[in-house]
Amino acid sequence: MGANRERGRGAAAPASEAEDGNVVLAAICENKAREVGLAVFETGTAVLHLQQYVENSFTYSITLMQLSHYEPSKLIVLDSEHRRKVLSSSVNEATAEAYDQVPLPRSCFDDTSAFHYLVSRVSADERESMRTEDCRRYYMALSSAGALLNYSRAQSKTEPHNIRLRLTSPDTHLALDFSTLVSLELLQACQYHRQRNQHRKRASVLGAIDRTRTTGGRRLLKTSLVQPPRDLETIRARQDAVRELVARPELARAIADRVSAVPRDHEQICLQFATSFPSLKCDKGRWVQRTVSKLLSLRGLLRLLPSLARELSGARSLLLRAVGLALTQADVGDVLASLEGLLEEDDGDQSRRDAGVTHLCYLVKCEENGALDVARRELERVGEQAHDLEERYRKELGTGAVKLGFNPRRKFHLMVPKGGGDEVNLTGSFIPLPASATSRATACYTTLELNVVNSRLQTSLGDCFDILCGMIEGLTERVRGNITHLRVLAEAMSTLDLVVSFAELALEPKGEGYTCPDVEEGGPLLIVEGKHPLLAGESAEPNSTFLSRDRPLELVSGPNMAGKSTYSRQVALVAILAHAGSFVPAKYARVPLLAQVLTRSTVTRDSGSIEDNLSSFYAEMQDIARVTRALGTCPGASLVVVDEIGRSTSEADGEAIAWSVAEHLLSSAGAFTVFITHYDLLGRLPEKYPGCLHRAFSSASGSKHQLTEAGSGPDQGLSEKQYGIDLAEGIGYPEEVVAEARELSRAASLAKARPPQAPRDPGFRLKAQARDHLEVLSLLFAKGLLSEGALRAELLGIQQQLQRLTAATATATTQCTRS
Repeated sequence: MGANRERGRGAAAPASEAEDGNVVLAAICENKAREVGLAVFETGTAVLHLQQYVENSFTYSITLMQLSHYEPSKLIVLDSEHRRKVLSSSVNEATAEAYDQVPLPRSCFDDTSAFHYLVSRVSADERESMRTEDCRRYYMALSSAGALLNYSRAQSKTEPHNIRLRLTSPDTHLALDFSTLVSLELLQACQYHRQRNQHRKRASVLGAIDRTRTTGGRRLLKTSLVQPPRDLETIRARQDAVRELVARPELARAIADRVSAVPRDHEQICLQFATSFPSLKCDKGRWVQRTVSKLLSLRGLLRLLPSLARELSGARSLLLRAVGLALTQADVGDVLASLEGLLEEDDGDQSRRDAGVTHLCYLVKCEENGALDVARRELERVGEQAHDLEERYRKELGTGAVKLGFNPRRKFHLMVPKGGGDEVNLTGSFIPLPASATSRATACYTTLELNVVNSRLQTSLGDCFDILCGMIEGLTERVRGNITHLRVLAEAMSTLDLVVSFAELALEPKGEGYTCPDVEEGGPLLIVEGKHPLLAGESAEPNSTFLSRDRPLELVSGPNMAGKSTYSRQVALVAILAHAGSFVPAKYARVPLLAQVLTRSTVTRDSGSIEDNLSSFYAEMQDIARVTRALGTCPGASLVVVDEIGRSTSEADGEAIAWSVAEHLLSSAGAFTVFITHYDLLGRLPEKYPGCLHRAFSSASGSKHQLTEAGSGPDQGLSEKQYGIDLAEGIGYPEEVVAEARELSRAASLAKARPPQAPRDPGFRLKAQARDHLEVLSLLFAKGLLSEGALRAELLGIQQQLQRLTAATATATTQCTRS
């Protein structure tokens, strides 16, 4: 959020800045039903994103997550008075701190005028889809788009010619709110980790898995993490492409080398003519300079397409073949031919293009334009006159220290060094010029004769620019007419960069544990020997996970710093990476198609907020309320991670809240939950609810903590060992404090002990465990990860274990009855 805050306080982006980079503007509005319309416009590429959703959080976590993804330089909001309510605030207040807001009147938020304007500005295909589809259901987003486009045209002086419209529906991607985005550290590490790991460049998940080479590929990777697709065809197409590249590493290396040659800002190069800047034509020299530089970059990019397409010609996966087809059949041959016919060869030095105004006059061919040839000759004669004056002044002064300089602002001028043995004092007809920050070691002068030469130079340059404007304008119009094909080209290269990045991650030595997950519609969630993506290359202990309709909640306990929070985030991240189409750090993973991932983690706002007058417990309860509301409004499957709730209040209240929340999550249809707790009371939850599985981290293997299934019953507690006191002793607490704490802990445990009770149904829990084990074995055997002999051995082990446990349970029940 700090980056957004810094950007938000900046001034409005002028047209020149918008042309140099892809400035992002956003507009947002809401109604009384908490329905939010968001519009985001990329001025450089003329891409308009429209989203409309119901905000189910009083903290506007979904809105903040979307804005943190796009990082707009300006946020346009509705200029109206909102009365502050208890437990609620408007979207304006929620975004005021992080973003530079521009309030506009309600009349600017007109969805009807925005719809008609977009119909006239989008491509023909999108125009038909807007008319046939029920685009009007995005009426809130269209209202925001109306204000956004009016502001962009009035303030940034931009005129979009071919807008690419992207409608994002809540059911097209896996929903993640802002709290989940922060707690999983998808885009950046939390503040504590940033302070502890400043030397590490890959503290976030994005930094750990990013192998992209272009800004378009990185943008697509970021979007795939923040908004993972839910379309099975898209997910499997990406997986097939990554699987092929992993199986053919030589093809992956060849394509990666070709992608490395693609300019990093290829999207900006392809789409920079989608938006024009009429105000820049007032300065023809500057307009010619920037436009010729753009055309040279576009030509260099289009020249790379044949070699990239040849590498993809032998691909077998559908996505790679589609990218190759897009590169070969993109109707940009006429554009490249026009560029080749108009532009001379260039050395590719961008700094020379930006500084050399006269240099660009010679980068345009003049075979078919005699007037340009005459203007260039006049320009050459002016340059020769300036150099003749330089030689004359050297002879008159008797020194070679006087040099002729040139820059676009001062034109021709004389430079002499300051200080040292070569210092020359020019007086008389030499007129001193103001010192500049870049030439403090030299003094600059001019003369009346040199001013006359500069006047002729200005006239010659004006003639050249007038001729070049007409020639270049025609070429830019031809390029703009093919902008739809250039969009397809840019998206294809970004997709290829993303897929190659996923493949390189799996091919790295530390990525040996990465496998292709199975993403299916419905069914259980199974992860075998999974790891957190940030720990994939380290000697961390892998852990497995199994959640199903019959066993939807996993209760996790164990000592402090054993890895409970890391494990819970690992489960969520594996699911997100699977939806993104990437390989995952696990021996095997089977992930159902999810609708949302919700987290209540210890990373976010645990210390409360003094500014908002919120205690840490209140912030905890807000997070839980957000999770329960989201579950109530989502019809699909959800993955929920709850990390230690009820810690900031009394033990009795905390245990009661934790128990009630666990019961609610168990009763929520389609919710798979990883629930972390230290409360002893929750160890009895599996007695009442067989759908709850209790697993605990143990330190039996030394420094590595293993997650194993814990028993449930009268003698199974979560605090059998004094892990917290052991940690305090290791940190360096005084011995007398540690000893007293141990005595008090034992006394409290004895006071809370209850008499042994017979389990409600001893055989039911054993049957549930056997059913889970059999389902896992069937999945592994179907994927070829388990041989027939190993399967028989496992089945025999289950049979023997059931016989022993049945006998032990019968004996325990008999003893309990007699007592």
